[in-house]
Amino acid sequence: MPSSLRIPAPYQPGLQALADMGDESAAALLEGLRDETRLLTTDRLAEHVGDSVPELAGSAKDIIEALLSLITLLPEEGNGAEQLASDVAYSQDLEIDDAPRAEFSARLQAMLEIESLAVAARASDVVTEYGRVFHDARILNDLRPVFGPDPTQGPKAATLIATLKIDYHPPRGSLDSEFYALEHADLLRLRDVVDRAIAKHASLRQVMDKMSLPYWEYLEVPSDLDD
Repeated sequence: MPSSLRIPAPYQPGLQALADMGDESAAALLEGLRDETRLLTTDRLAEHVGDSVPELAGSAKDIIEALLSLITLLPEEGNGAEQLASDVAYSQDLEIDDAPRAEFSARLQAMLEIESLAVAARASDVVTEYGRVFHDARILNDLRPVFGPDPTQGPKAATLIATLKIDYHPPRGSLDSEFYALEHADLLRLRDVVDRAIAKHASLRQVMDKMSLPYWEYLEVPSDLDD
């Protein structure tokens, strides 16, 4: 019974990897994900997949992102995992022989019902529920000369202007950018604002730790950026 569900191209490799794995690998992956309920970052979950099933290390992140994406499609109340898993398993976007599709559907359903993945998926959905989601930033510095009435006499002064470029993901469409002109005082003010935000973040993390409340982040902070 072919499904009419179309799987977006970015998620096809991860789901194909799940469909292609053997029973032993699937069991090890399922056990590993069920056993670990505290890993609420995509990077750490992917690393855990690679540790649980070494043969999946190269596709671990694709698998996690595909699963998280599917879980966000499930209703908050009720259980739609069985139907969604079936729709995916019988989608013509995956290259699977007809006989193993039912087995893959059951395997996928079990993964969609794992609590740690459900929490991570919901957190991912909440954290991106904004008009613009930050992607990257860069600051460019310009030296601008100031000329007098006769430009042939060379510049009389100069000013330094920094241009802050912020790349972001809009609700629809591809990556977009905004540009902001900053003077030296603006840079110092921006630094103070960021430092204060980082301090607040650390303070709130301590509160969460005391509450034994797991912290979710999409990507783990690189060691060279972590204070």
